[in-house]
Parts: sequence; structure tokens; C-alpha cells
Amino acid sequence: MARVGDFKDRHKGGQIVVAGNGRSLNQIDLDRIVCPSFGVNGIFRHQTWHPTYYCIESKKSANSNRDEILRYAGPRFKFVANRCRQHLGTKKLGGWHVQALRNFVWVNLPSKHSPIGFSTDCRKIVYHGMNVIYMCLQLAFYMGARQVVLIGVDFDYPEGPVAADHFYDNVLQAGHPMDSSHKKVAIDHFQHAHDLFNTGPEPRIVNASPGTKLDVFPKVQLEDLL
Repeated sequence: MARVGDFKDRHKGGQIVVAGNGRSLNQIDLDRIVCPSFGVNGIFRHQTWHPTYYCIESKKSANSNRDEILRYAGPRFKFVANRCRQHLGTKKLGGWHVQALRNFVWVNLPSKHSPIGFSTDCRKIVYHGMNVIYMCLQLAFYMGARQVVLIGVDFDYPEGPVAADHFYDNVLQAGHPMDSSHKKVAIDHFQHAHDLFNTGPEPRIVNASPGTKLDVFPKVQLEDLL
């Protein structure tokens, strides 16, 4: 089983795409993405595109989608928050589940009440930003990314436990427990990342999600970057 430290500077100097689950993902030609990529949460529902890496940090999502996450064969590695072990770990699982854990990389996320931070050593900690995209940003820069491009990060859902619109049919989410969004907390973390990485002549975090409501990062057209 790989460890976070194995990925230090693995993609040094390159671009990395981070894909959320927003409805705008359906407007993007994902076949054009040839650089390394992260996908999160329900990205396993995409019929044709698979990211290089998969990320999840929500215990509720891990519990609701356990079998789908374990069976998801698209990504090379799956970065999973330690707190999801009770649903995706080895203690209560057997048979094919144990085989499925071979490409898991366990990530140490602190309590959601921890101060704002951005990890420079993801072996030790990856800060909780109340949004799995923040986890991906930290891992991407730990891997040496020159620039991170966000897609499918629409950020158009309301505050609180209300389901967002996804690239897949929302009926698939019916009956699943929902996390509360805590949008203001997430924005504060994104602003911290922006202040760290977008002060130079070339912004290192950009948002290429069509129609995105996340205004913290510079908005770009994906076609202008790839």
C-alpha cells in the first residue's frame, strides 16, 4: 500500500486538474485532459472519464457509497481521509474488499474545527477546508504542481444540508445522508490558498468551471490552458 510521502514532487512543474461534481462538468470535453487529475466523491458515476487520482474525506459519503468506491477501478490511487477507515478500512471488511484497498492512500485530516492552514508536508497533515477540493489542492502542490486547474467546481449550492446539482442524475443521491456545506468556512480556506499561490505574474490556482459561483480564484477557459 502506498503512502502519501511516495507522491512528493511526482508531477513537479506540470499542471494538475481537479474535478468537482458540479453540473458544469457535462459542458467540458474531458477527453482533452492529458495531464494528471483528481476526481472526488461521486466522480465514479462518470461513464467515460476517469481521473488519475480519487479523493474522499466525508464519512457520510464513504458510508453511503462504500461498495462503489471500493469497486471504482479508474484511478491509479485513491486518497482517503483517515476518518473514513470505519467505513472503508480493513477491520470490518473481507474478501474482495481487502484486495480493493491496495491502491488506497490514507491521509491525515485534523478535526474540522482546526485553524486555517495549507499543508506543505502532506505526510504529516492535510488541513480540513470543509470541502474535499481543498484536500486535493494540498495534495496537488505536494506533488509539485506548477498550476492547478479546477473544473466542475460550480459552488452553486446553498448553505446547510441541501443537495447540490451534480453532473449525474440527482435521483441517484436520493435517500443518502447529506453533509452540511459550511460555504463561508470553505471560502475562507480557498481565500487562504489564493493568497498563498496567486500573488505572482501567473496564477497557480485557476477555476475553469463554466458558470462557477466560486469567485476566489481567477476564472479561465479550459481551452486556453490545455
